Amino acid sequence: MFIFQHPFFFCLWLLAAGILLPAGTAMADGDDVAALQSRTPAQWQLIKEDKPRNIQVYSKREDNARVRSMKAEAELPATVSDMVKLLMDFDSYPQWFWRLKEIRLLKQVSPQEAFVYAVFSPPMGFPDRDVVLHFKAEFVRNGQRAMVQASSVADYMPEQPGRVRMPFARMESWIAAVDEDRIYFKGEVVMDPGGNLPIWASNFVQRQGPYITMINLLKRLDRKS
Repeated sequence: MFIFQHPFFFCLWLLAAGILLPAGTAMADGDDVAALQSRTPAQWQLIKEDKPRNIQVYSKREDNARVRSMKAEAELPATVSDMVKLLMDFDSYPQWFWRLKEIRLLKQVSPQEAFVYAVFSPPMGFPDRDVVLHFKAEFVRNGQRAMVQASSVADYMPEQPGRVRMPFARMESWIAAVDEDRIYFKGEVVMDPGGNLPIWASNFVQRQGPYITMINLLKRLDRKS
């Protein structure tokens, strides 16, 4: 994504989550899950590893960016289709995406494409950040893998009073089947919160967000399994 500069999101601040990832990145080659496992480039730094839950969170600074990209990886108790369905179920996001204050569907293009309005709550009493995100989901390998992308859309709706519009946000989630009821999940997030939010506050949220989002996501999936 959970990756944030998205759980993804990810996800998310993925996702802020959240999950919730570099746009236009192709699915990895190879037929096994190992092809999607991180071949961690030098710039990615492991900042959190939860071995009992098999969750890893990474961070890196993008070129000419004020904040960091975040990446979260984990194995989760779900099927590929169920995970995609959850990532496209926007009403459920506040239940697991850390610091997501509001999310509202603006336009449902298809079951696998939508425009949504999201509001994130920064720490320390700073003004809320909002963004319009264009979500798209794609299945490949006969449904054994999938990718869900969300990118910010400029000028889709007017700026809202009392909220700072994010100039840029991108979240991507990659999903691969491990067995019948377990998946490998990788989410990357990069977000520019805009305004006068100090870098330390933005990076605090983005370093905490992916891990907490993944824990919340895991709890939700455990309840459904």
